[in-house]
Amino acid sequence: MCILYIISENAAYDNHIVGPKKFAYQYKRPCGLVKELFPDNNWLPFQMFSFEEEFRYPVETNMTDLALRIMKKEKVNTNVINDHPFRYIHNPKLLCSMKENKGELQLLILIKSSVSHFELRDTVRKTWGRNVKSSGRYRTAFLLGYLTPNQHEVDLENDIYGDIIQENFIDAYWNNTYKTIMAFNWAVRYCSNARTVLFLDDDMFINLENLQKYVFQINVKRERVLFAGILSKRSQPVRDIHSKWFVEWHDYPFDYYPDYLAGSVIFTSMYVVKLFQAVFPYDRYFGIDDVYLGIVAYKLNITPSNNLLLDNDNLRNFKNLSRLVANHGFKDFELFMETYLKILYNETLKKKDFR
Repeated sequence: MCILYIISENAAYDNHIVGPKKFAYQYKRPCGLVKELFPDNNWLPFQMFSFEEEFRYPVETNMTDLALRIMKKEKVNTNVINDHPFRYIHNPKLLCSMKENKGELQLLILIKSSVSHFELRDTVRKTWGRNVKSSGRYRTAFLLGYLTPNQHEVDLENDIYGDIIQENFIDAYWNNTYKTIMAFNWAVRYCSNARTVLFLDDDMFINLENLQKYVFQINVKRERVLFAGILSKRSQPVRDIHSKWFVEWHDYPFDYYPDYLAGSVIFTSMYVVKLFQAVFPYDRYFGIDDVYLGIVAYKLNITPSNNLLLDNDNLRNFKNLSRLVANHGFKDFELFMETYLKILYNETLKKKDFR
């Protein structure tokens, strides 16, 4: 095992890093997966193992059975290998409280956002997020890690809007899995009255009218195991050391990943959120969050499904966007506002035609 310190505001490295004590965590994370999974040493360095025939991932156990036992609050003897030792800085505990509708929310929207993306969060609140807020049965919150230079501004932002969920792990790309785990933990603990959950990146544009139609037609009883988004099939690990998505062979020695959903937009039922959340502590950490969810889904025997109403491409064709629920790549205020106003205008025309 390796001792790692997650204290740098740039990344997580080995134990020579120094940093602020109150955000310094020392805990164990496996150095490499190969020796753990294949201890007989009957393999060559950088040998690719077949995902189809040889895939396994710690902890090796019946994850579905484990999840159900945990959800029933039964005692389990499986060792925790993926600690989440962080505390909330901001926690809107009462966001999902309901006075009407029998206490049930239709949809919880959780938006992954980099700490420094103040303008993007503000733009979401002024565009499609504004309409979501006016809906009594939807809730929206932003998911943040921690960066010292930005924290005072984040505190002020939360004082105004009260819609930030933040823990004290460093806000960095390779900590996105911590952000995702935080989201699932928060949803289960503070918003389990939501029927469905939508996980988004902050540069996704939502067509609210189409979203409402989609959420309305979801039959939660029939689609209890809902795990839908933009499907990536037979994706291979990136071995280019210069790539953002570089994964070392000894951390993932297989030729393919399990099928997974792009982390930019994922629809789930609350039941699926609870299954995932129950077993995260027993699934080895993996830094690419959407792949990690794919691994956990595979071990839970949950099949991710492709949703054609979601698009990860940077579309600029309004006709295409008008038929979608969500579209990726909206990184500036002007583009957000232009699209939002077009959709409002289009909806106004449709209402006039209907009359």
